[in-house]
Amino acid sequence: DEEDEEDEIVSSSKRRKKASDHHAKLMKKLLKTTIHYTDKEKRRLSGVFMKLPSPTELPAYYDLIKRPMDFEKIRDKLKSGLYETFDDMVADVLLLFNNARRYNREGSLIYADSVELQVMGIFID
Repeated sequence: DEEDEEDEIVSSSKRRKKASDHHAKLMKKLLKTTIHYTDKEKRRLSGVFMKLPSPTELPAYYDLIKRPMDFEKIRDKLKSGLYETFDDMVADVLLLFNNARRYNREGSLIYADSVELQVMGIFID
């Protein structure tokens, strides 16, 4: 009996580790929409957020930003089923946008693009 209870606890925790199919589909759709979003001039805003610069290229970024995030990492985590909830994925997207605004100056294109993508995706902090 004790063994059955243990198996139930383990299987229950395993089930919670992966988002439901419904939530996974919503996450994929929202991520795809955000990545493919273009502005009025048909410029894709996500380009600079797809892959982080290397620490060699931009060491100052890594001095300031302690939890770097990019859309490739988010997409990989989503494909691997590593997000337990929709909110977990949103937290990584918000981290990406907040990092961009922390490192880049207000008024810069990257700063503005992060704001527009966040508003477009309705990622409310």
